[in-house]
Amino acid sequence: MEVRGALVACFVMAHKESMEIENIDDEMSFAMAREIVKKAFKKNGDDFEKPNKASLTRAVVYLQDFSAAFRESEVIKKHASEMMEIINQLDD
Repeated sequence: MEVRGALVACFVMAHKESMEIENIDDEMSFAMAREIVKKAFKKNGDDFEKPNKASLTRAVVYLQDFSAAFRESEVIKKHASEMMEIINQLDD
């Protein structure tokens, strides 16, 4: 669960600049990011409430693809790499 929360927080950080431009506050940013991350799990047929190493990895891949339309590839790679470092520390 803590890693899933980190994934949501990382997604907020990666998109904070664009959310600030749209005048979205921190609470709303987190809520929006959480819904997008939930969608990543659902699209992959995974359970957001019971994440595991494989489902978290699939969510990161989905979020990379999702973000490609409006974020620079270097920002996406940086955040995906950071999340994968955390995920790879989990037991299978």
